[in-house]
Amino acid sequence: MKKELQDLEMQSVVQEMSSIFPDKALLTVDDVCKSLECDERTVYNWSKRQNPKRRPPRILVGRDVRFPKRTFLLWFAEEQLRAC
Repeated sequence: MKKELQDLEMQSVVQEMSSIFPDKALLTVDDVCKSLECDERTVYNWSKRQNPKRRPPRILVGRDVRFPKRTFLLWFAEEQLRAC
């Protein structure tokens, strides 16, 4: 039961956040900061975590970081559930 509730919460978060940038498949650091109302350093710190399983899914384009929207949002929802 708890797992089903968590899955529903994750789906809800992903749908809500996906609507913020409906036309984008890849999010920039700035996009993530605006949607989550956080600082750039926070997003970069996530990307540099020691445990690779705790890092957000990302793509490096030269020196720029891009986040595949759907997988990033799923990662974010899982991180939020882990923090609870």
